[in-house]
Amino acid sequence: TEREPVVYLHPELEEEYDFAGALGDYRQWVRSLDGRPDRDWWIWQQTDSGSVDGIAGPVDINVMWSRKASPR
Repeated sequence: TEREPVVYLHPELEEEYDFAGALGDYRQWVRSLDGRPDRDWWIWQQTDSGSVDGIAGPVDINVMWSRKASPR
């Protein structure tokens, strides 16, 4: 597809294997439910208990980095 991948990092997996640094320049989708991640991210999963009209039950809410704001 000639598209750059985005790597989703779950905190428990990252804590166990400590590989975020090894991902180099790949964009990272970081799950951090306790506040803004303390490292570079492209997408931040802010919560897993959000709500959206028309959807029953909790949904993930994500924030995507933009050039207008720093990812940190």
